[in-house]
Amino acid sequence: MEIYVLKWAACLTVFFLLYKVFLEKESFHTFKRGYLLTALLVAFLIPSITFTEHIVVDTMPTVSASATQFSEFTEEALHTEKRFHFIPSILWSVYLLGVVFFGIRFGRNLSKLVRKIKENPHRRIQSIYHVFIPSTVVPHTFLKYVFLNKKAYDQNEIPKEVIAHENIHAKQLHTLDILLIEMLQVVFWFHPIFYFYKQSIKLNHEFLADQGVLKQGTDLIRYQNILLAFSSNAPTPILANSINYASFKKRFTVMKTKTSAQKIWILTFVLVPLLSLLVYSFSTTEQVITTASDESFENSNLTARSLEIEILDNGTYLVDGTPATKRTLAQVVNNYHQDITYADRNNILNIHITKPEIAPREEVQFIFDALWDYGFHRLVSGEQEVVRSKGNTPLAIDNSQQKKPYAQTYLEGAARNGKKAFVLEIVNSTIKFNSKIISLNEFTEALDAYTEKWSATDYKEAYPSILIKNTPKSFLNKVEKAFQKTQYAQANGGLKLIPPPPPAPEAPKPTKNTNTIPSPPPAPNPPPAPDPVKTLKEWNEKGASFYWGPHPIHLKEALEMVQKNPNFIIEVDTTNPLHPIVKLQSC
Repeated sequence: MEIYVLKWAACLTVFFLLYKVFLEKESFHTFKRGYLLTALLVAFLIPSITFTEHIVVDTMPTVSASATQFSEFTEEALHTEKRFHFIPSILWSVYLLGVVFFGIRFGRNLSKLVRKIKENPHRRIQSIYHVFIPSTVVPHTFLKYVFLNKKAYDQNEIPKEVIAHENIHAKQLHTLDILLIEMLQVVFWFHPIFYFYKQSIKLNHEFLADQGVLKQGTDLIRYQNILLAFSSNAPTPILANSINYASFKKRFTVMKTKTSAQKIWILTFVLVPLLSLLVYSFSTTEQVITTASDESFENSNLTARSLEIEILDNGTYLVDGTPATKRTLAQVVNNYHQDITYADRNNILNIHITKPEIAPREEVQFIFDALWDYGFHRLVSGEQEVVRSKGNTPLAIDNSQQKKPYAQTYLEGAARNGKKAFVLEIVNSTIKFNSKIISLNEFTEALDAYTEKWSATDYKEAYPSILIKNTPKSFLNKVEKAFQKTQYAQANGGLKLIPPPPPAPEAPKPTKNTNTIPSPPPAPNPPPAPDPVKTLKEWNEKGASFYWGPHPIHLKEALEMVQKNPNFIIEVDTTNPLHPIVKLQSC
């Protein structure tokens, strides 16, 4: 959406600059009026034009994520919850406040003119109404109503050329142009182009009215003197046309201008190529990649299609404007493109995933899985592209393209869940704090500096990740002493960096020497096997993700599998307590 608005604004700006440079000073004012109004519509349409380019490639080998790739990903994927983005909310609030402000201003200006019509006497002359105002007022027009000072009108102090000027505004309904641009300015109040665009539209209205008066036989010099006599700084309504609007110098210059037919043809030859260049520059080109062996698609008359899925901040979706949840996503999408077959969708349908920022890979994977049976050719999210015919998946692509350091991934996951955390790695007597190598002497200071702004609650509820490997006990004891000096350890009652080993069990007491050997107690009954369905539901409540081997599955699928085969092996990985992983393995 943001790209579309930027393209539209740029396109409208180019149209406006073309008008200012080539057309404004010319005398074909009716064409100029049509140009200014048409440019508004064309600027909206050009960014929505999509050209489809078909690219035929050789058949690609199928690539799937290996178990190793998947295990690397699960180590990084700490959380699926999305962070609350306050900046877009603030920007939307400011935008809506602007819409409300300019909307109220537009409504007040409109109501003032309507009230002025109702409260003052008026006279109909053919299809035009003259409204007589008791106070001093500059002649101006709104729709088919011309507002005149009653005393000056009764005493014939208003020249007939002035009344003719305003009558032309009324007959040609110039007010409709102003109302259109004012309503657009309410919606797009943040863009300055509309202010300048409105000035040009109103100025061209004056050109049209001046031209109409002169065509009635009015002497040019006399008319210019009348305009100067009626020049005034008195304010006129924003939604009305006034005879003293704009620069008289510019109007006098245009009155004397006569555009030749030759110049009109030259301008046409200049504007048409520029319009073609705009269409080429601001339209969208969509590539449809097909394999050389796909004969069914080559021989068909089908063209590329697209479906947009917008991920909202509350975890729901908009499918081409239709609301959907995770539960109803597949059902809503299934209502689209039912005029083509599943095989056709696999060849020509492109699904575009949009979000205020880069969509989380878990979201892309969920949409990929949910729409697999519906069928699609390509799934695009930001810079990530998943082509179904290549056999790749969002997780495999993301994992192969960018592998973040463990500490960065862990800290980002904690931040998404609103938790404080730090990562301490001690490997081969080397200390890494949040991916940065530090010395033993720097350890206490580094940890205190990182947690300096933490509250007492943050210290208690933090989720640190501490990894120790191939380090002698003597060095760990030194690290332990440094750790005990930190604010984090002291806030947690002298928390140990390395927990002490559990106490050894007490030795059994010797029994008296007897001749009889006591019989062993009967073996207790084995505990009942846990209910796999209940177990999966309990882990789902704890925020677990479910997998069958290396493949992610939904809870519903996992429940169906264990109901059909209760002998499935259930493995639980709680390396990350905030996001446990439950894997189903066949016996």
